[in-house]
Amino acid sequence: MLWEPSRPIIFHACIEKIQTVSQPTVVVFEDIHWADEATYDLIIYLGRRIQETNCLMIVTYRNDALSSDHPIRNVIGRLSGQHIERLTLNCLSRDTVISLANKAPIAGEELYQLTDGNPFYVTEFLGNDTHNLPHSVSESIVARFIKQPPDVRKILEFASIIPKKTCNYWLLESVWRVPLEVFEQCAVSGLVDIETNGLVFRHALMRQAIAGSLPSIRRKMLHMLAIEGLAKSHEQGINVGFTHIVYHAEIVNDIPAILHYAPMAAQEAINLGAHQQAANHYRMIRDHLDKLDAIDQANIHDALAYECYLTGQLDEACQNSEAALQIWRQHGQVSKEADSLRRLSRYYWFLGNNGTAEDYAEQALVIAAALPGSIELARAYSNRSQLYMLKSENAQAIAYGKKALELAESVQSHEVISHALNNIGTAKWASGDKQGLSSLINSLQIAEEHHLEEHVARAYTNITSLAVRNRQYKFASQYFDAGLAYCERQGLDSWGVYMRGWLARCCFEQGQWQAAQDEMERILETPEAPAAIRQPALLTSAYIAVRQGDQHSHEAINDAWSIAREMQETARLVPTVAVRAEAAWLNDALPEMTDELTDHYQMALEHKDNWEIGVLAFWLWKAGKLDRIPERIAQPYLFQIRGDWHAAAVLWKELNCPYEQALALLHGDSRAQIEALGIFDSLGAKPAAHRLRSIRRDNGIAGPHRETRANPAGLTKRQMQVLELLVQGMTDAQIAESLYISPKTAGHHVSAVLGKLQVRTRHEAANYAVKQEWVTPPSSEDKDETSLT
Repeated sequence: MLWEPSRPIIFHACIEKIQTVSQPTVVVFEDIHWADEATYDLIIYLGRRIQETNCLMIVTYRNDALSSDHPIRNVIGRLSGQHIERLTLNCLSRDTVISLANKAPIAGEELYQLTDGNPFYVTEFLGNDTHNLPHSVSESIVARFIKQPPDVRKILEFASIIPKKTCNYWLLESVWRVPLEVFEQCAVSGLVDIETNGLVFRHALMRQAIAGSLPSIRRKMLHMLAIEGLAKSHEQGINVGFTHIVYHAEIVNDIPAILHYAPMAAQEAINLGAHQQAANHYRMIRDHLDKLDAIDQANIHDALAYECYLTGQLDEACQNSEAALQIWRQHGQVSKEADSLRRLSRYYWFLGNNGTAEDYAEQALVIAAALPGSIELARAYSNRSQLYMLKSENAQAIAYGKKALELAESVQSHEVISHALNNIGTAKWASGDKQGLSSLINSLQIAEEHHLEEHVARAYTNITSLAVRNRQYKFASQYFDAGLAYCERQGLDSWGVYMRGWLARCCFEQGQWQAAQDEMERILETPEAPAAIRQPALLTSAYIAVRQGDQHSHEAINDAWSIAREMQETARLVPTVAVRAEAAWLNDALPEMTDELTDHYQMALEHKDNWEIGVLAFWLWKAGKLDRIPERIAQPYLFQIRGDWHAAAVLWKELNCPYEQALALLHGDSRAQIEALGIFDSLGAKPAAHRLRSIRRDNGIAGPHRETRANPAGLTKRQMQVLELLVQGMTDAQIAESLYISPKTAGHHVSAVLGKLQVRTRHEAANYAVKQEWVTPPSSEDKDETSLT
C-alpha cells in the first residue's frame, strides 16, 4: 500500500510553496459549495496564514444554495481578520441586460424577466442564435434539479406546470400533505424561494427547464392534479382564479371542465377589464358548442360578440352576433332578438357600413315595439338616437334620446340612462346648446359610478372630439389624458384609437404637426382598427400632407374621403371637403370645387354647426361663390369674410391656430403678409408660403429684405433690435422709448416677432433667442438695472 501523507504535511507544503515563489501568486478555489471536507480545511489553513505570503487567494461559492447547516458556513465563520475581503456579486441590472441584448434575437426586457439578471443565464442566451432556451442553461438547471431528494423533486415538478409566478401553499396542500421540512429542502435547492404565499422559482427559466424535462404523460398527470386541487380549493371558499383552472383544462383537453369553468373565467376577466382574455375564454367554449343546448350556444355567441366589439374585432363580432340572432329567432326569443339587432346596428356602424347599421336599428325598433315598457325598447330608442346624432340630425337625436331616457328611468337602467344622456348631450352641444356638455358629463359620471366601461369610454370620446371640433383645446386636454389612460387600462382599443385620432387633430390644429404625426403613426400602424375609428386620424394625415406639400397627399385625401362618403355623416364629410378645397386652392383649382362645396355647405346649414358652416363658407368666399354671410358662423370666419382680416387673425391667435392665423394675415397688408410668411415657414407649410409669395410677386411686392432672408427666423433688423430688448425684459413702453418709436408701433413689432418665432409670450421669445444664441442674455447687473428702471 502506498504511503499517503497526512493533511498537516500537505497543508505545510502548500504554504511553503507559496511563500517561496518570488512573483505574486493567485490561488483560486471555485464553487466551494460542492467541495469536500479536506478542501474546506485547506482553505481555512491558507486563509489564516495568507498575510505571510505574496499571494491572493480567491474563493467563490453560490450563496443561494446553502442550507442553515451547510459546512461552508463553518468555513466562512472561521475566516476573519483584516486580510479577508468579502464581495457579494449582484445580478445584472435591467438597463444592463437590455443594453447587452440590443442585437440579440430576444428582447432585452423579456431576457431580464426570464433571467432576473443572472450573469450566466444572460451570457448563455446572448450566445444563442435563437429565441429558444439554450441547452446549456436548461441542462445546468435540470442537473441541479435531479440532485434533489424525491419529495423535493415532486413539489418542484408540480410547481413547474403552474403558470403563475407563485405556486400557493394551499394548492400544494390540496394535492399532497407537505411536511414543513420538505419546504425547507426546496429552499435549499437554490431553485425556488419560500415566500409568504408559496413557492416562487428564482428565475422563469428554471420553471421552463424543469417543466420541459418532464415526460408528457407526467406533465398531463400534473395538470389533472392541478385541476382537481384548484376545484377543491374553490369549493373550500378560496379565490383560485377560474382562469387557472381553464389553463390546465385546455392543456389536457378536459372539455367538461372547459365548459363549466370558462364562462366563469370570462366573467372574471371582464371584471378585471381584461376583455381580450374574456374573448379568448368564450372562443374556447365556442370550439365545443355542439356539447351545449341552443340557448346556451346563442348566449356564448352574444357574449363573444360583445367582447370582440370592445376590443375592435368587429368582423368576428358581427359573425357571432348574427349566429346568435338566428338562434333567437328560431326559438321565438323576441327580447333577445331585439337586443341582437340593436347590437348588430352598432357593430356595423363601427365597420363604416351605415346602411346596414340603419337597417338593423329599424328592425330592432319594430321588434322591441312589441315589448312596451321594456329595457329592450329603451335600448332600441337610444340606439336610434345615437345614429341620428352621428348623422348630425340633432333634433331627431334629442327626441329619441328623451324617449329612451324616460323609459330607462322607469326600468332603472343606468346603462341606457348613461347612453341616452350621451346622445342628447352630444346633439345639443353640436347644435350650439352649451347645456349639452352638462348632459355629457352627467353621462360620464353615471357610467363611472356603475362601472359601465363602454359608456365611460364613449363619454370620453364624445367630450374630447366635440371640444376639438369647437376649438376648445385646453378643455379637451383635461379629458384626453384620463380618457386614453382609461381605455388602455380597460383594453378598450376601439375607443382608444378613435380618441387618439382626435388628439392628433388637436395637436395638428395648434401647429404641433410632429406631435400629431407621432399620434397618427401609433394609430395607422394598427390596420385592423375599423374604418369609422381610423377616419379622424386619416383626415388629420390628409391635412398635414396637403399643408406640407407631400406628393402623396392625394392618396391621403382619398383614404379619408372614401370612408366619409361611405358613412355619410356631416361631421366626417365637412372637414374632408374642406381639406379637398384647401388642396385645390393651393393648386389654383378651387373653382372646380364650387359645386361640391355648395352641396355640402347646404348640408352644414341644415345641421347648424357654426364651425362646419364657417369653414365651407370661407372656401366658397375664397372661390367667389358665397352669396351672403350665413346667420350662424364661427366668429373668426365671420370677420375674415367681412374683410376684417386683422380681427380674424387675432381670434385665430387666441385660439392657438397658427396656420389659420396666417391664412387670415395673408389677406392683410404687406406687414401682415410678411408675418404670415414667417408662420408658414416655421410650420413647414411650403405650399401656402409659395402661394403667398406668388401673390406678392403678382402684386408687385418685393420679397423680404436681405437682412430678413439672412436671419434664421426671417426677422428684420428692427425686429432683431426689439428681440434684444425683449431679452432684457422691457415692456412696450420701454422698447418704444429705447427705439424712439410709439408704444403702439413697438407693440406691432413685438407681435411680429412672436409670430415669426411661433411663440405665445414675450418670455418664450426671449428664452428662444438666448437658446439659439442670437442674443446674449443680460448679466445679473444688467438685470438689476433693468428692474430698477
